[in-house]
Amino acid sequence: MSAATPVLVSQRLGAGKLDEAYQNGKMLLKTIGFVAACLGLIMFGMSHIVPNLYQVSKASHDLAVQMIQLTGMFFWIYLTGAQNYFIMRAGGDMKSTLLMDGGFKWGVTIPVMAILAYFTQFSAIAIFMCTQVCEFIQMCVGLRFFFKKRWLKNLTVKGNR
Repeated sequence: MSAATPVLVSQRLGAGKLDEAYQNGKMLLKTIGFVAACLGLIMFGMSHIVPNLYQVSKASHDLAVQMIQLTGMFFWIYLTGAQNYFIMRAGGDMKSTLLMDGGFKWGVTIPVMAILAYFTQFSAIAIFMCTQVCEFIQMCVGLRFFFKKRWLKNLTVKGNR
């Protein structure tokens, strides 16, 4: 889907078709959400099969099953956030993408994970769930940037860079 972004969004922006670029961006987000939900269901369904490919202890096997299931449940969040990142980058909104990708990850998600890992007795699954909540918040922030439409500009016009 990220490969489709330059064709469906960047070219429309460069042609000055901002409304069409915006509609294509929305369509890409909906499509990736659907595809990710389907892939997440497959991941969830395969969660008991994949760990059997490795010789690990029962505890490691059970942990792997739970992690794969959680990843499958939250997969739509990862891919929606990533697709949104590509769309905003297509419009040259590097400030929002930097804030969303680097700033939020290093300013929120990683510190939360470190604090929970080092200063609480939370299980690995609980810490993983908390990081998934951070990913969800990051996706919501990114979608807010998308709907504000600051990324929606024709970079071929002088002064829009």
